[in-house]
Amino acid sequence: MKKQNRLFTFLILITVCLSLSWANTKSQEQDAIAYRQAYNLVLSESWDQALKSLENFIKKYPRSEWRDDASFWRCYTQEKGNRPLKEVFSCCQDFIRTYPESRWMDDARSALIRVGERLVKSGFPEYEALVESLIEDEEIEIRLEALYALSDLESEDSVKAVIDIYDRSEDVRIKEHIIDMLEDFEYPAAFQKLKDIALNEKNLDLRLEAIDNLSDMELPESVKILEQIAEKDPNVEIRIEAIYSLGDLEDVDVIPFLGRLAEKSDDLNVAAAAVHALGDLESEKVIPVLEKIIRSSSSLEIRQEALDALEDVDMPEKALPILKSIALNSKDAELQREAIHVISDIEHPEALSILKDLIKNSKDIQVRKSALFALEDQDPKEASKILMDTALSSSEKELAEAAVYVLEDVLEESQYVRTLQKIYNKSPFIEVREACLEGIADMENKEAVNALADMVKKESNDELRRRIVEALGDTENDAAVPVLLEAAKNDKSLKVRAAAVEALGNIGTPKAREALMELLKEK
Repeated sequence: MKKQNRLFTFLILITVCLSLSWANTKSQEQDAIAYRQAYNLVLSESWDQALKSLENFIKKYPRSEWRDDASFWRCYTQEKGNRPLKEVFSCCQDFIRTYPESRWMDDARSALIRVGERLVKSGFPEYEALVESLIEDEEIEIRLEALYALSDLESEDSVKAVIDIYDRSEDVRIKEHIIDMLEDFEYPAAFQKLKDIALNEKNLDLRLEAIDNLSDMELPESVKILEQIAEKDPNVEIRIEAIYSLGDLEDVDVIPFLGRLAEKSDDLNVAAAAVHALGDLESEKVIPVLEKIIRSSSSLEIRQEALDALEDVDMPEKALPILKSIALNSKDAELQREAIHVISDIEHPEALSILKDLIKNSKDIQVRKSALFALEDQDPKEASKILMDTALSSSEKELAEAAVYVLEDVLEESQYVRTLQKIYNKSPFIEVREACLEGIADMENKEAVNALADMVKKESNDELRRRIVEALGDTENDAAVPVLLEAAKNDKSLKVRAAAVEALGNIGTPKAREALMELLKEK
C-alpha cells in the first residue's frame, strides 16, 4: 500500500512539472496534447475514461515519444480499474518486452510481480514459477550491483568475497561476471580461482570463459595450464579454445607445442586449430614448423591448412620459396593447387615471378593451368603480357586456351576485342580460336561486330565461319546486317548461308527484315 501511495505522489509531482512545461508553449505537438488529456484522466482516477483515452492514443500515435508512457499507464489503469488480472499481467509483460529501456521499467516489473502474486492466490498456480523467476531476477540485479562495487575496491578481501559468491551462487550470469572480474584482480587467489574454473567447472560456457580470461592475464603459469588443457582435456571444444588462447598470448615459446599438436593429434579439428594458432603468432620461428607440417603431416587437410597459415604469418619473402617448392615438387595435385592459390593471394613482386616460372617450367599441365588462373590476382599489365605470350607461343593447346579465358578477367575492356582478334588470327589451334570467338561475341558492341566481320571474311574453316555468323546474330546490332546479308548470298557453305539467314532473323530490326526481304526477292 505504501508503495502505491508513493507512486501516486510521484504521479502528482510529474503532473505539476509537465503542466509547467506545457503552459510555457503554444506550439505543442498534437500527440503531446492528446497524452496530457489522457494522463489527466489517470490523475483524476477516471479509470474507464482514462483506459479508453490511452488506448486511442497508442493506436493513433504509434511513433510518439510518449508511447511508452501511455503504454505503462494503460497497464496501471487496467489494474486500478479492476480489469481481469490475466489481462493486466499480459499487459505488463508486453510492456517489459517492448520497452526494455523505458524509465517505467522498474515500476512495470513490480506491477508484474504484484499481479502475479494475486493470480497465484486467486487459484492460478501456473503463475507461481513466473513470479519466482521475476523475484530472482530482481535479486540478481541487486547482487550484480554489489559485485560491481566490490570490483572497484581492488583488495584481497574483496577477491575472497567474490570467490565465495562464485562458489555459493547457482546463477550463471553472476558466475560469468565474476570470471571477468577475476581477470582484473592482481592477486594470486584470483588466478588460482580462474585456473580451478578452467580445469574443473562443470558448466562448459563458464570453462570457456575462464580459459579465454587466463590467456588475457599473460602469466607464465597460464601457458602451462592452457597447454595441459589443449593436450589432454576430454572435451574437444575446450581443447580448441585453449589452443586459440595460446595463439593469443603471442608467446613464441608455445610454437614447438603447437607444432607437435598439429602434427600428432588424432583429432583433425584440434590439429587444424593448432595450425591456425601458429599462423596467428606472426613470428619467423613459425615458418619452419609450418613447413614441417606441410611435408610430413599424414592429413591432406592439415597440410592445406598449414599452407594457408603461411600467408597469415605475413612474411612473404620467407613463405614464397616454400610455396614454390610445394607447387613444383609435391606429388599431391591438391596440395600443389593450394600452394599456387596461396602464392596468388600474397601481395609481393616475387609472387608474379614464381607464377611465371611455374607456367614455364612445371612438367604438370594442371599446375601450369592453375598458375595461369592465379594471374587474375596479380598486376593486370604484367599478367596480360604473360597470358598473351602463352596464348600465342605455347605448344600446348590446353594451356593456350586457358590463357585466353584468363585474359577476359585481366584485360581492360578497351583492349579486349583487339587482343583476342590478334590471338585468333595467329593461333594454330582451333580450340584457342573458338575461345577467342566466344570472348569477342560476348562483348556485343560495335567493335566486336567489326572484329567478327573481319574474321568471317578471312576464315577458311566452314565450321568457324558458321560460329562467327551465329555470334553476329547474337549481337542484335544493325552493323552486322550487311556482313550477314553477304554471307547469306555468297558463302560457299550451305550451312553458313543458312546460319546467316537465321542470324538476320535473330537481329530482328527493320534493317534486318529488309535484308531478309531482299533475299526472298532474289531468284
